[in-house]
Parts: sequence; structure tokens; C-alpha cells
Amino acid sequence: LVLDLGLPDADGLTLLDQMRRRRDTTPVLILTARSGIDDRVKGLDKGASDYLIKPFATEELIARLQALLRRVPPAEGRVLSLGNIAFDVAGRQASVDGKPVTVPAREADLLEVLMKRSGRLVSHEVLRGQVFGATQGVTSNAIEVYVHRLRKLLADAGATAQIHTIRGAGYLLKADAP
Repeated sequence: LVLDLGLPDADGLTLLDQMRRRRDTTPVLILTARSGIDDRVKGLDKGASDYLIKPFATEELIARLQALLRRVPPAEGRVLSLGNIAFDVAGRQASVDGKPVTVPAREADLLEVLMKRSGRLVSHEVLRGQVFGATQGVTSNAIEVYVHRLRKLLADAGATAQIHTIRGAGYLLKADAP
């Protein structure tokens, strides 16, 4: 994420702070005209991965972004978890309360996308792109079918997280309150 601190309707540092409180580990490069040492230290202390001052050379921005991407751990061995659901990204295996749950490929893709964005709205467009890729002709109805199937699999397994439909907007995977 390339983040400018002078956003039109919010402060970039506030957004960054909110991301880190949600335990969002997305690499963040702050790109700003704020050049003081105090500004740089504050940005890095809030959780920025890097800090670049305007004006900048495009080549430097690209090099810094590539360096950030090299630091992101590979998906192998990553396990996403929410409530009592765990999903091994590399092995494409889901479990509920430690018990394996057989999840077909499309539903596994859907589960991964929703778990990576748990607690946040995921639009139909994002699901269409992330789950079906460039496949033409994927309708909202097809997405609804896969969401329904995944909901049933999770409910039958006793999952403590549920997929909520936000009418006209998309879906939200959220863990039940304890």
C-alpha cells in the first residue's frame, strides 16, 4: 500500500494506526511531503514499512516497493484463522475446531478471500476477480451459489464464524462474539 498522509477526508497516520490495530500486516510505504525527522519517526513508529519524501524519483519508488514485496513472507505455511476456523493457504485445507473439513476448490478460494478480509466487506467485484479470475460471464447468482455452499459447509462443521450478506454490496465473514 502506498499511503499519502494528506488524504482528502482523513489523516493517513490514523488510517495506518487503524490497520495495525486490526493486525493488518499489509506492507505500507508512506509517500508524503512531510519531511521532518519527527514525521518520519512517527510514521515508522505507527507501523509503516518504509517512508519516502516528495518529490521522489520514480525509480526509487519502484525499487522500494519491490524491496517491500521481497520482505512479505510467502504463502507457504501460512494459516489463516478466524474463530474456530483455520485455513492452510498452501495446502488448501480447512478445519473447524482442528477437524478437517472438505472444501471444494472454488469454495476454498472463496474462503481464503473472505478470511484474508475478515471483518471487512468484500464486494461482488472483488470476489469475481479473486475467485473466478478473468472468467467471463460469472454472474452474481453464481457467486451466491458458492457462498451458500460455503455457508452450509461451515455451519455443518460447527464454525463460530459466519458469512453475512450485505444486500447490494457483498459479503462479510465475521466471528461470532464469545
